[in-house]
Amino acid sequence: MERKDLAARDRAGSSDTDEEYKQRIVKAKGPDATTIIAIDDILQVRALKNSLIDGFHRLKATGTTRLELEEFTVGSLRRAKQGGNPDTSTYMAGTIAERISDIVTVKELTRSGCLLVITSLSFVIW
Repeated sequence: MERKDLAARDRAGSSDTDEEYKQRIVKAKGPDATTIIAIDDILQVRALKNSLIDGFHRLKATGTTRLELEEFTVGSLRRAKQGGNPDTSTYMAGTIAERISDIVTVKELTRSGCLLVITSLSFVIW
C-alpha cells in the first residue's frame, strides 16, 4: 500500500482490519485469553483462543504432519481480518492483548502527547 493511501485511510479513521477483530482484542482478558500455536519449533505465534485454535491443538496432539496443520489453518488470518466466522479464524494477538482497553487512532495518540508504535498490532496504529 502506498504512503498516500495510508495517510488517506488514517484521515478517514478507517482500518483494513475488521471491527470484530479489534473488539476481540479489547475483550481478551486474563492470562488464559491467548495461547501459543506452534506448527514446529520455528513457526510459533500467539493467538486468541477459539474453536479453530482448540482444533489445531487436538490435531497436533495426534501427530498430524506439518502440512496437515498448515492446511487446517490456511486462510484463517485473512478470515479474521475480513470479518469471517469467529470460530474458524485466527486472531493473532500477543500477551499484551489483555492490556488493551480501547482502539484509538494515531491522531488521537499524537494529540494526547504520547505515541506508542506497536507494529505487530497494526489495527491499533491504523
